[in-house]
Amino acid sequence: MSETAFGAMALPGQASQLRGAGLLQVLYTRAESDYPGINVAFLVDPGSNPNYLAVLVENEDADGDLAAVELKQALFSIRLTSGGSGKVLTADSVTPAGWKPGMTYRSLVNCKA
Repeated sequence: MSETAFGAMALPGQASQLRGAGLLQVLYTRAESDYPGINVAFLVDPGSNPNYLAVLVENEDADGDLAAVELKQALFSIRLTSGGSGKVLTADSVTPAGWKPGMTYRSLVNCKA
């Protein structure tokens, strides 16, 4: 992780001590994400440009972790595959031709459907 990420985990005023800690044991648990009735959304990373596209998937619901995220370049459709059930969901034409970095685009699909 970056120094900024380490600093963000620290208590107020203790970022420099945590940054210098080296290796840390991290214990985590997957938090269920439950967004009933809310469609999947895609946040285009602010650093994206015509040669580099990074997208954050939001509201994927409680079906498990995503095992695959695939982009169909021609129509900017995004196909999601659940790691839990193996269910495949396709959000067609979710990112418009004139997409802008930093914008969130909502699909017409929901993982529970």
